[in-house]
Amino acid sequence: MGAAYPNQKYTVAIKGNKVNLNWTGLKGKQLCITGIFELYKERPEIEVTEPDQINLKIK
Repeated sequence: MGAAYPNQKYTVAIKGNKVNLNWTGLKGKQLCITGIFELYKERPEIEVTEPDQINLKIK
């Protein structure tokens, strides 16, 4: 988010297989992520643990 890895402003992390979503067709789409920022390795991150934290933004 904000720049290419490793210079991003923050990270949205989906670790392991906690969230089972159909990711096909999402590349390049705008998403709305909800959650609480926490520091991970001194960088802000939202860890997604539930599918309802991710919503496709439709124009």
